[in-house]
Amino acid sequence: MGQEHLTEQARVLISKITDKEELRRISHFLRDQWRDIDRHATRSFMVGDQVMFRCRWNEHLSGTVDKVNRTTIVVAVPKQAGSVVHMTKWTVPAANVQMQKALMG
Repeated sequence: MGQEHLTEQARVLISKITDKEELRRISHFLRDQWRDIDRHATRSFMVGDQVMFRCRWNEHLSGTVDKVNRTTIVVAVPKQAGSVVHMTKWTVPAANVQMQKALMG
């Protein structure tokens, strides 16, 4: 409930703003906050990590971190075509990537 409560409070406060300049400042703050969250997320990944993410077709994909950028992660995902396996590279916002759980065995 905490997150929904914060969202509702923000919505109520923003709806009371009538000055476009004030809205512009809030918009810039939100953009900067979004960027900070992405940059913080990238620090937890290293090349070679096994990760997973949801692609734009809502399908879960798994792969290996190929490159870590400031706000995005390049993930190499194996794709099989017949008997040949190709690596497809996806550039994914870091906040959308999760570490793949290590297999317990």
